[in-house]
Amino acid sequence: METQSASLIVWSLGVAASGYLLFAIYLLSLGKKWRRGLRIQAMLVVILLSATWAGLGSANTLTDNSLLFLASVLADLLRYGGWYVFLIFLLTQDKPGQQRYLIAPLFIPACWGAIMGGVVLQLAIGFGLLAAEQWARTALFQSLLMNVLGLMLIEQLFRNVSEDSRWNIKPLCLGLGGIFAYDLYLYSDALMFNRVDIDAFAARGFVNTLVIPLLAMSTLRSRDWTSKIRLSQKAAFHSATLLIAGIYLLFMAGIGYYVRYFGGDWGRAFQLGILFAGLLGLGFLVVSGSMRAKLRVLVGKHFFNYRYDYREEWLRFTQTLSTQDSPKAMGQQVIRGLADMVESPAGGLWLREGGQSTFSQAAR
Repeated sequence: METQSASLIVWSLGVAASGYLLFAIYLLSLGKKWRRGLRIQAMLVVILLSATWAGLGSANTLTDNSLLFLASVLADLLRYGGWYVFLIFLLTQDKPGQQRYLIAPLFIPACWGAIMGGVVLQLAIGFGLLAAEQWARTALFQSLLMNVLGLMLIEQLFRNVSEDSRWNIKPLCLGLGGIFAYDLYLYSDALMFNRVDIDAFAARGFVNTLVIPLLAMSTLRSRDWTSKIRLSQKAAFHSATLLIAGIYLLFMAGIGYYVRYFGGDWGRAFQLGILFAGLLGLGFLVVSGSMRAKLRVLVGKHFFNYRYDYREEWLRFTQTLSTQDSPKAMGQQVIRGLADMVESPAGGLWLREGGQSTFSQAAR
C-alpha cells in the first residue's frame, strides 16, 4: 500500500474513532434515566463497537499486524450486528400481546446468519483454515448481503413509523442508510473489478464520522426512542419482496461468477447469459399477479394475527364502489372491489329474486 494512502486511512479511521468516543461520552452524560431502556443500551454498545472498529483499523494500518487486521474485521462485523439489534429494537412493539418483530421469520434469521457466517468465515481465513485467495469473493458476497439487510431494516423502520414520529427518525434513517449504501458501493465495486478501491476504502472512516451529527440529532429529537411503530401488511409485503429479490440476485450473481471462473474461454459469455436470465426471471416474478398473491397470503398467514389491513381495504373498496357510472354497473364494481382484495382476476355475482327458489347471475 502506498504511504500516502496508508496515511489517509490512518487519519480517516482515527477521526472516526475519536468522533464515536466523544459521542459515547455524550450519551453517557445524559444520565441513568435515559440509559434505562434496551434500545438506548443497544445504541451505546454499537457506538462503542464503532469506535473500537475504527481504532483497530487505524492501528492495523500503522503496524501492518495480522492479528490487528483480524480484530478490526471482527469488530466491523460486530458493529453491523449492533446496528441490526438497535434497528430491530426500534421495531419492537411496546404493547403486550402484539407481535414483537415485523416479519421476524425473514429478517432476524437472515441478519444473524449473515453476521455469524461472516465471523466464522473471517476466523477460518485468519487462522489459515481457508485459503484467502479462494474465499475472498465469498467474503465480499457476505459483506454485500449484510449491507442489503441493513438497508432493508432501515426501509422497514421508515415505512412503519407513524407520521407524527417520522420527523424524529429521519436523521437516523439518513445516517445509517448512508453508511450501508456507501459500503454497498465499496463492496460491489470490489466484487465487480476484483480489487478494493483504496480511495473509497480510505474515505470510509470520514463517511462514518459524517453521520455522527445525524445520529446525535435523532437522539435529541427522540430521547426514549419510542417511535410509535405500527405494523403494516403493505410495508411487510414490500420488504419481504425486496429481501427475496436481494437474496435471489446475490445467488444468481454467485452462479454467474463460478460459471465464468470454470467456463474457460466461453465463461464470460455464459456469465452474461445467466445474469440476463436471472434478471428476466426476476422481472417475470415481479409482474406475476399469482406470485404477488401467494406472497401476500404468506405474509398475512405467518407474520400477522389478522389477514388484511382493514382500514386500507375498506377505503379502497369504498373508492371502487364510488367510481361506478350507473346503478347497473354497481354489481361489477362490487365484484371488482372484492376481487382486488384477494388478487383475483375475475368473479361473479348471483342474486335470488323475491319469490324465486334459484339464483341467477346478475353481474360478472
